[in-house]
Amino acid sequence: MTLPEQREKIATLAAAIGLLAVVSALYSGVATHDFVEFDDPLYVIANDHVREGLHAGSLAWAFTNDTAFLWHPLTWVSLLVDAEIHGVERAGPFLVTNVLLHALNFGLVLWALLALTARLDGPGRHAACLFAAGVFALHPVQVESVAWVSARKELLATGFLALTLVAYARYVEAPSRLRYAAVALASALGAMAKGSHAALPVLLLIFDYWPLRRIGGLRAPAFGLLAVEKLPLLAIQVAVVGANFALASGAENVWGHDPPLQVRIAAVTVNLVDTLWRIVWPASLTIVYPNALQPIHPLPALPWVLAAGATLFGATFLALAFARTRPAFCVGWLGFLVMIGPMTGIVPMGLRSPHDRYLMVPLLVLALGVAFGVRSLATTSRARRATAALGFVALVAYAARTHQQIPVWRDSDALFSHALALAGDDPIAHYSYGTAMARRGDVEAGVAYLERAVALHPGHADAHHNLGIVWTHLEEPERG
Repeated sequence: MTLPEQREKIATLAAAIGLLAVVSALYSGVATHDFVEFDDPLYVIANDHVREGLHAGSLAWAFTNDTAFLWHPLTWVSLLVDAEIHGVERAGPFLVTNVLLHALNFGLVLWALLALTARLDGPGRHAACLFAAGVFALHPVQVESVAWVSARKELLATGFLALTLVAYARYVEAPSRLRYAAVALASALGAMAKGSHAALPVLLLIFDYWPLRRIGGLRAPAFGLLAVEKLPLLAIQVAVVGANFALASGAENVWGHDPPLQVRIAAVTVNLVDTLWRIVWPASLTIVYPNALQPIHPLPALPWVLAAGATLFGATFLALAFARTRPAFCVGWLGFLVMIGPMTGIVPMGLRSPHDRYLMVPLLVLALGVAFGVRSLATTSRARRATAALGFVALVAYAARTHQQIPVWRDSDALFSHALALAGDDPIAHYSYGTAMARRGDVEAGVAYLERAVALHPGHADAHHNLGIVWTHLEEPERG
């Protein structure tokens, strides 16, 4: 190892430690936050199994229940451990665990990126990896996953995905059955935390092209062999996705019906462009994003749909056109689309909102592509210094915005008042805010918000149910 390489490694280690300190400082305030009236009752507050803590019965329940209409036993085990240690009276200990997991994930992500790019030559590799990992750690869209107890599954799944990437890089370096088994095990554990990374085998195939350089192109003979190599990993993901679809089929469709395919395609197209804008300019982040996947909201105007489609098509065309000369941009863009694709709502499930928590891995892949794409353009030492300065400014800006976003998740009042200010008359925000108010004893205010939720979405069964309970508490049954 040359002296400049040693210096780069030492500088990267020092910068990584500094970033860990920044992450810890940014999220330190969540220790005083409260649970919120959005899945937290389902996952912790009103969940008798979690409240009992960790024992043989609750452990068996973690692997067999359909409480959230998802199969994610490792997430349940994680929450059970927290409940056993700290109880469930305060959200702070659960959120501190989230922060520790996010900090750990930053280290795992940096390790994975360095392992994946080890075959690349030239200066600036460590800096590019550090920037991509820094974006992952500091970007404000990550606040939802870190400052919300019920998003524990996102953190666990992402950590295991990073371990999968590390194991895969080691397997590519020296293929063996044992190393492939490590890849499969890490992938399976991630799926058991949350089955949101179903496209992971495709992402690995994209990484085979760059930065691993195992294939010369999609038509190369090696491509078919490498695709077959991913089949066991695909089988794992298909099995978990199948289990989750089976559980989800028993859940009530909160919207009453699914929009037709052409509406879903148009809505997803617009949502993807909106999501990209949130990544670049995260000024208006909230817990719900009303959109046409929810039948009560209209489809955007045709010119906007066409403009969004043209934007996505143009970006994809350029990425493929420069795949040979600037492969990082191509891999970053295609990897982003592949990893966010299953979460776009094209197959309608749940609330069908392009939540920030879906962006953990897509953001990382996109940041990797941008970091190394810019690195390939900065061919002089002066250009490298300029791009490093711009990268530093971007990370500082994202950290500052994250600092502003974290208090939004302080409690239900802060969260839903913020959501209503940004999303307007959204029935989910009204329902959650009204339920939170009623639960804490502010019954009349709770009724007002629940009534508004029902007025906006008359088919919202839970809103009707909670409103009926609150009216009964007010001893006004004649209003039912």
